[in-house]
Amino acid sequence: MQFTDSHIHLQDYKTKNAQQIIAELREYNFTKVICVSAQSDDFSYLATLAELAPELIIPAFGIHPWYIDKVPTDWPELIRHFLQQYPQGILGECGFDRLKGVDLVQQKAVFQTHIELAKEFNRPLNIHLVHAEDILASIFKQLPPKFLLHSFSGSISFLRQILHHGGYISINPLILRNPKSHDLIKAIPSDRLLVESDGPFQSDYSYLPDFIKQISQIKKIDSLSLSRQIQQNLQNFISSSD
Repeated sequence: MQFTDSHIHLQDYKTKNAQQIIAELREYNFTKVICVSAQSDDFSYLATLAELAPELIIPAFGIHPWYIDKVPTDWPELIRHFLQQYPQGILGECGFDRLKGVDLVQQKAVFQTHIELAKEFNRPLNIHLVHAEDILASIFKQLPPKFLLHSFSGSISFLRQILHHGGYISINPLILRNPKSHDLIKAIPSDRLLVESDGPFQSDYSYLPDFIKQISQIKKIDSLSLSRQIQQNLQNFISSSD
């Protein structure tokens, strides 16, 4: 089987260098990984990874809500520069977090800029959302055509809203700690499902092959078929919406 990772912070793996990480990803049969940034200091490293393995690494340039107060004022221009340089690049990780980060007024302003950049460059958006479903629900119609909710563990009712507006759902192995997660996983349509490690913070890319097998058992789908579907989903997500 071949695999994808729709949300990983490769720049934060401190015990491995870029070449080692790329070699391991290839050894595990990963075909695409979305490497997300959290702050502007990450952008250059992501660009290096994309240069080393353009067929494998999809760089995502964005400002995480935790770090909004630590970025230079010209951060939108920095993202614009990297999107121009890397046509496979997308927007993210960005979004809303009520538990940690600056005030929501600033979060909303920064997220709105990400939306505008995503539309300007016709690129997808990788969204972080913690205890802020109401905020995102109020602006669904403003989002670009392609967006995903990363590390999703919300309600089935909110899942339906995301799907209605064309979003993709990305889950990681930690979701299985919740005994109610099986119902949520069953409710995610196979053609909108993505998997992620959110490594090195929540999981690791080496766990994803087994995670797909677990999902396939829950959804009663052949694991090889599911793996192929998830690969196709990621390709659909990153493809131009034209």
